[in-house]
Amino acid sequence: MAAWCAPASWRRMGRLALAAASAAAALAAVPALPSAWAHSYLSVPVPMSRMTACRVGGWDGWANDCPGPCPNADYREDAGPTNPSATYRRGESYEIEYTRNNHFGGFRRFTLVPVKQMWDGRVHQANAFSYACWSRGEFECSMENQYRSCWYDMDSRAYKDWITIPAIFPDGDYVLGYAWYGGGERFGNFGDYYDCAYVRVEGGAPLVAEATPTFTSGESNGNNDGKCEATVNDLGICRVEPCIAPSGEKGYYTKRMKPAQFDGVTPPPIKSSSIQVDNRADVDAVGEELRGLQKYTQSGLTSKEDVKGALVLGRMKLLEVASRREVPNVHRPVDWTGKGPLTIEVEAFGPVSYVEFLVNGRRSSYRDYTAPYTIAGDFKDPTVDMYYPWMFHYKNKNVRVTAHAVGPGKAEAWKILDLVIYDKNRGDWNRGHPGVGH
Repeated sequence: MAAWCAPASWRRMGRLALAAASAAAALAAVPALPSAWAHSYLSVPVPMSRMTACRVGGWDGWANDCPGPCPNADYREDAGPTNPSATYRRGESYEIEYTRNNHFGGFRRFTLVPVKQMWDGRVHQANAFSYACWSRGEFECSMENQYRSCWYDMDSRAYKDWITIPAIFPDGDYVLGYAWYGGGERFGNFGDYYDCAYVRVEGGAPLVAEATPTFTSGESNGNNDGKCEATVNDLGICRVEPCIAPSGEKGYYTKRMKPAQFDGVTPPPIKSSSIQVDNRADVDAVGEELRGLQKYTQSGLTSKEDVKGALVLGRMKLLEVASRREVPNVHRPVDWTGKGPLTIEVEAFGPVSYVEFLVNGRRSSYRDYTAPYTIAGDFKDPTVDMYYPWMFHYKNKNVRVTAHAVGPGKAEAWKILDLVIYDKNRGDWNRGHPGVGH
């Protein structure tokens, strides 16, 4: 069966209005997230939404209906069409990660779609360039990625694989689409799961006219017979969860199979001439639509210049509050066992009106209007420069901090710092609930 495609009336602003309603319902039901909700989502590159289960249908009233091919709610504030989570080069291979969350089996599919077509299931299907067994590359999470890739997995394990960017995609801004379907070990009743990330294709191998999609078999349990263990072999068969088989049984027994696109046939090539690369106005238009969708959404992280000059963010620093000394080597996990409070400062240059910060995709309520620009504020006085502590549970999990500077004429600049700060004295230093965001 063909992948689901949004009706034309749902696309662009119509689809965004539906997403806003879904977002409100989803946010209203978030006080306690059952681990079953988080069956699979993309973790590397950073996805566009903080949803932990974008899936078709719903179950017992608490699961948000997210029919794909991209999430329809809870968009991250620190991601947008003009802020790629990754920049890829044609013909080169890149490691990706997605959550296991105690499950096995099925297929995964990756697509590359121009930003303005991100909600069009037909374009995702046409541009699907990489299929594989979902249960590939199982690995154990370290402290550095425990709360990104192993949130809900009882064994702290996730999956990773490699994708090669076909040389048919011209330079431009895209959405990397992820789908998981047919999940189950011996038996399964999962629906279709989706996620997406903003990426950029820039440079690499010369453009070619066409490329044939690939299928890679092999699973983490050692099976590599050219097939995968799965309940179904195509998206759209399990349109709700629990999936109902034609027999009326809630689910399917698994068997060894290939994706439908490779089952005794060769899929048609993807042609470069069919890819409608967005111009800058297209990307900015999508960003503006997302900006107004909900309070957790905005357009991107590219600095903009106005007539008064460039607004620029410089270094982003982790500081010890008491001594105001900079903590070194923050691009690696920081052992802060038993030590005092911290804060974050960012350098800003040009016509700065204010600087605000976002943590794991959520905007802080504090804005700093004068230097030094800090995440929790500071006591500005000619004789003393006292920093207030960052009052956020930042220890023992992945924390992505985004600084957003705003200037006159809608000028803005962005800076991102990924942190892992652990404290072995805390009970959750190796495991535990990750807190807000991923």
